[in-house]
Amino acid sequence: MTAREPRRLPVLLVVGGCIALAAAFAIVGNGTSSAGRGASAVAAPVPTVAEQDAVSTSWYCAEGTGAPGGRANETVLIANEGTDDARAVVTVMPGGRNGPESRRVGVPRGAQVRVPVSSVAQAAEQPDESGMIVGPGVVVEVFGGRSVVEHEIDGEDDTAVGPCAREAGRDWYFAAGTTERGAEQNAALFNPFPDDAIVDLTFATDAGFIAPADLQAVVVPRHTRITVPIANFVRRQAQVGLHVHVRTGRVVAEQSLRFTADNETRRGLTLSLGAPTPAPSSQSRSSHRKPS
Repeated sequence: MTAREPRRLPVLLVVGGCIALAAAFAIVGNGTSSAGRGASAVAAPVPTVAEQDAVSTSWYCAEGTGAPGGRANETVLIANEGTDDARAVVTVMPGGRNGPESRRVGVPRGAQVRVPVSSVAQAAEQPDESGMIVGPGVVVEVFGGRSVVEHEIDGEDDTAVGPCAREAGRDWYFAAGTTERGAEQNAALFNPFPDDAIVDLTFATDAGFIAPADLQAVVVPRHTRITVPIANFVRRQAQVGLHVHVRTGRVVAEQSLRFTADNETRRGLTLSLGAPTPAPSSQSRSSHRKPS
C-alpha cells in the first residue's frame, strides 16, 4: 500500500446556528423526544474502544462508495488498542441483487489496518427511480483485542474521516446541513439486517419544518444502503437540520456534506455520524483538505 500524503485542516467551519434546529426536533411530531419514546437503542455517536473482555464487536459504516471513480471512495480503518492480536471480518453489502462479500484481516496489537472497500467488493452506486442512490454499506466484526473502527471517504479534492456506529437505532439527528448553492448534502441510511426498514425524514430549515411526501415511509431494503441527495427534496435552504425516524426496523445513518467550487465562501468535505438524541451541546466534526 502506498503512503498517503499529509493533510491539513481546511477553512471549513459549518454554521453553529444549525445546532438549535436539531434541538427543536424534540418538540415536534408527537411532542416528545426520542429519549422519551424509549425506542432508540444506539451507542454514543463517537468511536468507543471495545471492552477488554469482549469476545467480538460489530461496527457499521454507512456512507461511502466502493468502486473506482466513486463520489466518496471509502476506506475502513481498524485500530487495535489492546495487548493481544485481533482479527477482523470486513463485509460489504452492495444492495440490490448482489449478495454480501467479506474479507478477513489480521490486526496486530497496537496497530492500525486500512481496508479499502473496493478491495473487498466492487460496488458501484446505482440511482433508482425514486431519486435515491443505492450503494454499499459495510459491517466490521472484530474478534479479540480492544478495537475501534472508523472510516475515511475521499472526494475529488478532499478527505473526511468519521466514526462507524457500534449499534443501529430508530432515531438519528443531524444539525449541520445546508442545500445552498455549491453544497451537496447526502444522508446515508444503512440497513444491515435481514428485514426491510421503513424510514421518515423530517427537516428543520430557515422556512420551518419540512416533511417531503417522497421522504415519508421510505423503504430501506435489507442488507442495503440508500443515499438521499437532500437538495433534490429540500431546495436552496441555508440551514438544514435532519431527523431520521425509523417506523419499522433499525438503521445506521450518516451524513456527508461537500462544498464545491460553486460555493462562494466554503470548501471542504465532512462526514458525520448522527446523534441518537438532541442535546444542548454539539460535537465538532473534522474535515481534511488534500494539499494541492
